[in-house]
Amino acid sequence: MSIFASEAESDFNPDDPTVEAIKASLTKALHQVRTRHTLPLSQMWDGIEDAEESNQMAPGYLELQ
Repeated sequence: MSIFASEAESDFNPDDPTVEAIKASLTKALHQVRTRHTLPLSQMWDGIEDAEESNQMAPGYLELQ
C-alpha cells in the first residue's frame, strides 16, 4: 500500500520537491530529534518580527496572511 498518489492522480507541479528530497528531509529531521539537535520551542520564533519588518520572509509569506 502506498500513501503517495501517482503523478497521474495528482496535480503535478514540477516545482514541488521530489519524493526522494522529502524522504531525505524527513530522515535528517528524525536524526536531529534522535540526537537532540533541535531548537527549543521557546526560541523558535526569536527574531521573526525583525525578519518580517525587513521583508526577509519567504516569498509569498506576507501575501498568505
